[in-house]
Amino acid sequence: MISVQTLKFYPLFSSLSPEVLEKISKISHIVYLEPGDVLFEEGQTAEYLYVVDSGSISLNLKVPNREGVEFVQEMDPMKKGEMVGWSAVVGPGDYKFGVVANTAAMLIRVNGAGLKKIMNEHIEDGYQLLYKIADVIRERLEMKCMQLLSMVEV
Repeated sequence: MISVQTLKFYPLFSSLSPEVLEKISKISHIVYLEPGDVLFEEGQTAEYLYVVDSGSISLNLKVPNREGVEFVQEMDPMKKGEMVGWSAVVGPGDYKFGVVANTAAMLIRVNGAGLKKIMNEHIEDGYQLLYKIADVIRERLEMKCMQLLSMVEV
């Protein structure tokens, strides 16, 4: 369980009511990664949303080349306060990117099904949280488009 005081310091949770933070704290835990550890892979069933507490992780995406051979394209590293695993909340579904630790890292893991239930029970806070998640999705889509465009031969 993560304390309410800890959750309040992260942008994803900062605007939520104390009651909702208390409920989220009960479905949250710490996860530790070593450099090179895979948190989850692209296509894996999405169960958890994660927020980076310390260290650095990177998103990666499987991309086919012209010959149809798939390779992994690493994206910008993510640090303290950044979120991954939104598919666990905006779903049901699977993770759209993989995640690997660049350094030793500590992340807050939030149960996606539990978080969706809290969001449905507390509509105003749920809206605030969903708005922040949607902003992350928008940023990732822009990043993915830029990376795909950079691979196109002109």
